[in-house]
Amino acid sequence: MGEGFGERKKNKPYKRKGIPQGGALSGLIANIMMHYVDLSIQDVIAGKDVAYLRFCDDMILVTADEKLASEVLDIYIRRLKSSRLHPYPIKSMNIQRMKDFWDGKSRGPYKWGEHGRDIFPWITFVGFDINWRGEVRVRKKSYQKQLTKQHSVVWNLLNQYDKDKTPRYCMNTILESLRNRLIGMSVGRVTLWNYHDYKNVHCWLAAFPLLDKNKWAVAQLKGLDRHREKELYDANKKLKSIDCGTRSKNPDGVRRKEHYYGKAFSYYGQAYKD
Repeated sequence: MGEGFGERKKNKPYKRKGIPQGGALSGLIANIMMHYVDLSIQDVIAGKDVAYLRFCDDMILVTADEKLASEVLDIYIRRLKSSRLHPYPIKSMNIQRMKDFWDGKSRGPYKWGEHGRDIFPWITFVGFDINWRGEVRVRKKSYQKQLTKQHSVVWNLLNQYDKDKTPRYCMNTILESLRNRLIGMSVGRVTLWNYHDYKNVHCWLAAFPLLDKNKWAVAQLKGLDRHREKELYDANKKLKSIDCGTRSKNPDGVRRKEHYYGKAFSYYGQAYKD
């Protein structure tokens, strides 16, 4: 049940090049390495109608002149190589299906606008997809990774019970623990007393404070909520097939508290708090 969902991590050989992402120094080191690349591009685009945006190793160029975009991109790649940096291969935009648009990490110049032949409605930058109307949603790969993480959190625990490991606690205690873990990693340590003012720190949602309320973002957040509940539903079915223990985290004689897990604890509810 727990296998075959999303991409499984493979053992990778030790690499002597690159910067570990997520550390305190990764952004600083990236900016040091990219400083002279930035200066070169700024010299090229000075006085021209082109926007050059970079955050760590993520970069986009926006201009109405396709030829200029290609020229600046070529200079950017050459400057990277002269700095002993290795850019990802540039993906050709001669594609037939929108599905192919999302493959690869680096895209060549393309027209950003409403749907049409050789026109694509999205650009991707720093964890976000931005459409031609300026509406923002979570980057597609980031969304897929969160779905995979939900699955992993549940089944990394439950799959242990297929290896002759007996649960120490009763089914309800295990389910409640899984639910709290999924809520904590997604929107933080929310309670009914602080949900409206909670700052969503140290959780997935903390990375996306710029989400506006549009149909794309709403669909993603509600999709994450549905998937989280589905994983818990499947976990409940799995636990019913296991001989769980009778131990509970509630002291004997103490009535189990009733918990409400609704909009206040959801991706959607915490993203918009309306």
